[in-house]
Amino acid sequence: YQRRVHGKPVPKASSSAAVFDDLTSGMGFTKQQAGPTTLGEMRKEERRKTTDPDKIKLEDWKEGKEANVRALLSTLQDVLWPTANWKPVNFGELMDAKKLR
Repeated sequence: YQRRVHGKPVPKASSSAAVFDDLTSGMGFTKQQAGPTTLGEMRKEERRKTTDPDKIKLEDWKEGKEANVRALLSTLQDVLWPTANWKPVNFGELMDAKKLR
């Protein structure tokens, strides 16, 4: 069974996003480009062009964890230099008050 419009066969769309491609292509619309979609992402992308990569790595690491010291400690190995004598700590160990010193 093939769908027909005005007696002509209509090809099946491969995805729901592709359904309107033929309708919007003649109007100057194009597919969305990969890139920043929010104002915050746009600012972050601009900052990446001029800021030291190590500073950006630290800012990304602490983002959303500023008030959570346990989360920062449990991921500290992600931002330390390779020769640092830091032993990674499991977040679960930081939740147990008896294991903290």
